[in-house]
Amino acid sequence: MLRCPTTRWVLAGYSQGAMVVAQASRRFRADRVIYIGLVADPQTYLPEGRGLLPDACLGRNYSEYRVFVPACRTHTGRLGARNPYQYGDLAGKYGLWCGKNDYVCGSTASPLNNSGHTQYVDRGSYAQMSYLVQQKMTTSRIELQSKRTASDAEIYAMLAQDEYYAYPGDIIRISAENSFSFGTDVARFEWAIDNNNFMEGGAVYEGDFPLGSHVIKLRVSNNAGLQSEAMADVYVVDSIDDVIFAPPEVEAGRQADAVYFTWQEIPEGAKYLLVRLNGFDLAYVDADELVAGVHDLELNDDDVLSVAWMDEEFNVGDESGVEIGAVPEVEVLSHEQDLSPKDLEAEQANAPQTGVEIGVLWVLPIVLFCAVLTIGIKNTRRY
Repeated sequence: MLRCPTTRWVLAGYSQGAMVVAQASRRFRADRVIYIGLVADPQTYLPEGRGLLPDACLGRNYSEYRVFVPACRTHTGRLGARNPYQYGDLAGKYGLWCGKNDYVCGSTASPLNNSGHTQYVDRGSYAQMSYLVQQKMTTSRIELQSKRTASDAEIYAMLAQDEYYAYPGDIIRISAENSFSFGTDVARFEWAIDNNNFMEGGAVYEGDFPLGSHVIKLRVSNNAGLQSEAMADVYVVDSIDDVIFAPPEVEAGRQADAVYFTWQEIPEGAKYLLVRLNGFDLAYVDADELVAGVHDLELNDDDVLSVAWMDEEFNVGDESGVEIGAVPEVEVLSHEQDLSPKDLEAEQANAPQTGVEIGVLWVLPIVLFCAVLTIGIKNTRRY
């Protein structure tokens, strides 16, 4: 950098690469950095997404580096939050992309639904980053030699989120400010609620909605005559219980080397029961099974097993848990069930299983140890 004093840097990283870029950015002089793009960062930090009805669900108080985070409750990546998320004089030069259903950056609580981790190209995120970098370069007085013309312009309608939640009377702020167009400017914003016609407005729509679920649509147009559309769901509820599943009401019982959870009632909308050990997902069973068994585990008394409801899209509710040492030994569970675990191949075929049979994981290290020991004994005899 000393030999090239006019060099300016654009830093970008995806997934684990986002962590590397974030750490490395601290060693760069702020006046040499144009932009830092972080995609699917495992150390995402978005305080506006924390809580039962956080500010982000109303479109308020966004972190300045939040660019594309469609799930309003996203607040922490899988590897914890990097706080502060921006380093010193580099503040204002960061941009974060965390798509919906991306377990890595924390937009979903279940690794069983990590489909969004590979969909950033489809959602226009990289094109958006390219556009933002061009804007930064222009404001930094760096001359752009763009080959694009109005005839090959592209336009992207971008809503800040795919979902919004509110209580009756709450004002929701829905932003389309990050919509963009290559080659020419976005010239027109139009909005439609539910089945109503599009009406021209600004880049931000603010208002309250009646109780129930609604759809808000955005249409943007540029000076080249191209259009693009986006949409989001708006949910207005009396109680937050209508949005997040309450902790499951289950009974836990221990039989030999297995722990079983049983339940009698299934909340509306619940499709699966997710089972976790010390915060890590083990597996899930169909809610209609009314029993979930964890078999053949060398469990310590202070280990914690927990369960949570999931809907058919794998959205996870609040969890309830129990320490292994507090689980009572029982001869008969709360109701009769066939407790024999099903074939693990059923899980691979997307069929639920009544037990979490993972004891085979303990066999492999023993086999490897015996093999190494045998080789060592034979080599010793040679000498």
